[in-house]
Amino acid sequence: MPNLIAIETIEANCGPRQQWLFVRLEAEDGAVGLGEASDSGSPAAASAAIHELFVPRLLSRPGEPSRVAEALRFLGSAPPAGKVSGLTLMTAASALEMAAWDLMACRLGLPLAALLGGPIVDAVPVYANINRGLPDMEACTFATAGAMAMEAGFTAVKCAPFAGVRPLHADNELIEAGLRRVAALRESLPSNVALMVDAHGRLDRVTGPRVARALEAWDLAWLEEPSRFEDDPGTLTATAAATRLPLAAGELLGGVAAYLAMLQSGSVSVVMTDVSHNGGVAATLAVGALVRAFAMPLSLHSPSGPVATAFSAHLAAALAGVSSMEYAFSAQRVKSVTALLGAPEPVAEGKYCLSKRPGIGIKLVEQELQRVGHVRRSAI
Repeated sequence: MPNLIAIETIEANCGPRQQWLFVRLEAEDGAVGLGEASDSGSPAAASAAIHELFVPRLLSRPGEPSRVAEALRFLGSAPPAGKVSGLTLMTAASALEMAAWDLMACRLGLPLAALLGGPIVDAVPVYANINRGLPDMEACTFATAGAMAMEAGFTAVKCAPFAGVRPLHADNELIEAGLRRVAALRESLPSNVALMVDAHGRLDRVTGPRVARALEAWDLAWLEEPSRFEDDPGTLTATAAATRLPLAAGELLGGVAAYLAMLQSGSVSVVMTDVSHNGGVAATLAVGALVRAFAMPLSLHSPSGPVATAFSAHLAAALAGVSSMEYAFSAQRVKSVTALLGAPEPVAEGKYCLSKRPGIGIKLVEQELQRVGHVRRSAI
């Protein structure tokens, strides 16, 4: 396989809460692969990690995913002090591994799902995450966003209503405001539209069980990350024991061992994983196999840009046992992504329709990247 000759990172500012970091690998035969390193905590730090930490390890490497992953195996060691967090480092490495898979699939002329052994399905169920399109946190705004998602054909909606709530700093008014947002959203949706609530790890051993029991009134499909398993496994287990609601968690876990520990704890009913944070495509396949062995549903976390979303769709189509995947829904996203890709994302009636084109099936429009993005290129 031809060697890699360049890596580009593209910081694309496409509007409020749409700051995406894309990665491109270029091989000496002209083949290009895309990845995404958004939501790392710091786009600038993720870009710096790619160019300053990873590029030297990719010198004269062929572009196969296994060779790229081999070059990045130092993830278990501590990063240089003060330069980059663990999440940022893992997100950057995941993006490079993703791009290597896209490059290989494009060179072989295969859709990524086909290269991975699928697709099992041609269209993947997606739920609308309305969080990033909200102009404010008023309850009526949640209701309006939910109605818009329903009108767009989604049959499941997720919100994050507990802004400002922090573990060990319970503020009853902030919690009550969050519950009012959920009530307004639920009332805006027909009973056959599923509702999920994401607490973003904001709850603790006291507020977790309390909030979960209060949310039971709205018959949620799941309560997501009332607390983060990786921060305190006992808190998530205590919340699970206190409620009949299914709990979902795992979006920021990295490595199969961490998922095994969470599965063995019995604290979750739905496992989440994110290809942009868990190490990439191979890691997602490994997590999928593990979750399937436990006979549990897997949902792919993906609130990021169009590249990560496309990867999630191909993985969901190739894996058995994926119940759903996330889609960050807003009118602004539709506009921004259409400009970036030169066409709308293939999302309709609550499903992401897989492209039959090679790789993940999308390319970025250079003219739009010049308008909204900052490109940094390193020769290898």
